[in-house]
Amino acid sequence: MDIIEVKSKKDRDYERYEYLLIKKESLLKDSASILVAYIKEFGELLTESFKEKIECIKLKKHIGYIQAIINKGQTVDIEAISKIVENEMEDYYQELQEMIQDSKNAQESTKSTKATVLKVKRLYREIAKKLHPDINPRTKDDERLSELWYRVCIAYRENNIKTLDELKFLVDKELANGGLGNEKITIPDIKEKITDLENEIDHIVNTDPYRYKDIISDSNLIKEKKAEIIEEIKKYVEYKKSLKDILEELKNEGNEGEAGINWLRN
Repeated sequence: MDIIEVKSKKDRDYERYEYLLIKKESLLKDSASILVAYIKEFGELLTESFKEKIECIKLKKHIGYIQAIINKGQTVDIEAISKIVENEMEDYYQELQEMIQDSKNAQESTKSTKATVLKVKRLYREIAKKLHPDINPRTKDDERLSELWYRVCIAYRENNIKTLDELKFLVDKELANGGLGNEKITIPDIKEKITDLENEIDHIVNTDPYRYKDIISDSNLIKEKKAEIIEEIKKYVEYKKSLKDILEELKNEGNEGEAGINWLRN
């Protein structure tokens, strides 16, 4: 009797582990789709806001360097300062370009129907229970299984039903040929892994981009978010103007001290 109970408990642990692995992948896929929808709605505004933000950062850097030089009574070397600032701004410019590209990609993306998404998830679950590397360790070691799993993941992300359907057949055939079709795999430290997966899932559903789900599914929240970003842009524009005024004052101060006469042209 004790042996039967232990076996049953192990089976339940295995089924729980299997369920959580697939649920985690499904949530990550949903998060990616949610992020695309979020960028599609707000990407252009968010990009504009960030563009204004980095302009303010750039102006503040110029102010900081020039003010420090003027305070020391030294001559302002605008070309040198501009090079320093441009180097320090490279990461911001790179992030801006990525935002622009992400926004473009989101606008060009097409949304799959609910029926398509559900069928894709069903097919993926069926395959993952047999081929997921954390469920079937042989997938990592077998070149053919590894290749099939890679193709499954790509098709899953792209909601490609036709390819997933074909891959399901190929996976079943490959496992049957290897005599692995119905074999139950023993997972070491399964309880700890279950706990880790539960924590990971909790983190996914309680952080961005998954939390964007509520916003993009509510037209009123979408309007509120857009109004919020537009207001943010206005504040950056106003702040940028005040920074330019400070730079103009520094120019005059620099002129009086015979320093920094032409730096504003940069």
